Amino acid sequence: MDELNLADAAYYQSLIEILRWTVELKRVDICWEVSMLSSCLPLPREGHLEELFRIFTYLKKKHNTEISFDPFYPVIDSAKFERQDWSDMAYGDKLKEDLHV
Repeated sequence: MDELNLADAAYYQSLIEILRWTVELKRVDICWEVSMLSSCLPLPREGHLEELFRIFTYLKKKHNTEISFDPFYPVIDSAKFERQDWSDMAYGDKLKEDLHV
């Protein structure tokens, strides 16, 4: 992949900024992709720009997509979970020394 020229690199950077704002304004479904492409800001290449165009195509197709979260906490019966002594595991002796047991 060839590096972008200065004009295309500036265009790439402006598109990244648009997508960052889009993520801030509740499109968290593209957060990882935008983050990964943001890491290429110092030296974007042609393939990176093509991937940005794919994200914009996705947003155009899925413009009404929402992620909803259930605001209620689940009811969990803690009696179903047995208490365990994990002090023998991995760093058991070191943990006991740190805790002065």
